[in-house]
Amino acid sequence: MDFTGKVALVTGSSRGIGREVVMKLASLGCDVVVHYCHNEKKGHEVVQEIKCRFGREALLIQGDVGIVDDVVRMVDEVIQHYGRLDILVNNAGISIDQEFLEKDANTFCKVLDVNLLGPFLLCQKFAPYLIECGGVVVNVGSTYGIDTGYVQSMDYDASKAGLISLTHNLAHFFAPSVRVNMVAPGWVDTDMNCDMDPLFRKSEEDHILLSRFARASEVASVIVFLASDMASY
Repeated sequence: MDFTGKVALVTGSSRGIGREVVMKLASLGCDVVVHYCHNEKKGHEVVQEIKCRFGREALLIQGDVGIVDDVVRMVDEVIQHYGRLDILVNNAGISIDQEFLEKDANTFCKVLDVNLLGPFLLCQKFAPYLIECGGVVVNVGSTYGIDTGYVQSMDYDASKAGLISLTHNLAHFFAPSVRVNMVAPGWVDTDMNCDMDPLFRKSEEDHILLSRFARASEVASVIVFLASDMASY
């Protein structure tokens, strides 16, 4: 795979799956946009590692993907810096687990804003540039949006189910110039799951055929494949 001359934005790329994606893309010749919402220090560390290890251009941007003004600013920063966008990976996501009767509307809506509204806004605002480049969109979903779920994370589950529908519709809108796909992993070893109860984790691993959570790098490999010309159909 060769991404020389291409530019990729990966949301939520200061850590976890997103970090692994920008690292893999940079190692294959891609110039990247590293995005974070809160952890500026981690974002800078990723940018510096990319420049030092791979000698690629890396732009750091901040923003809440669930806020329209932030997304508009992010788009402006990317286009002013690179003048194009070939690959958009909508990876940023949050989960706020609470008991059903304790979950309020603000919490529910915040999860949907980041996980569902964010990908919609980014695809909409970047649409002219993606179409011009014949680009690629990869959305990061979850098995929670398909057939697994927990009441405590019903807002997360709903957002990922909605992202499946959004992906279908975006694929129709952008066809045939822009490919739109989704990766829907199960449990992944990331910071989001670092405080998980050991007994609960063990019970979940017992239901996984490989008896372990996925590594972030393994999921990133699938995303990078879908972003590449090897997945041209």
